[in-house]
Amino acid sequence: MGLFSKKKEETKSCCCGGNCTPETMAQAEAAKTAAGVMTTPALVVDGKVVSYGKVLKKDEAKALIQKVRT
Repeated sequence: MGLFSKKKEETKSCCCGGNCTPETMAQAEAAKTAAGVMTTPALVVDGKVVSYGKVLKKDEAKALIQKVRT
């Protein structure tokens, strides 16, 4: 019966698997705000936002990636 069974503990879902430390939280917050993307979809290459708010065609995405990487 489910009435008297122990309540399952809720597990926290976060970037570090529930083992949060001030360092891991700071890293997660820095990564989250670094891109600054407010609309999706977005394409970020090597930490730089190269496109946002537009669904890119394969050729467009490829050209943007090549442009940033060269």
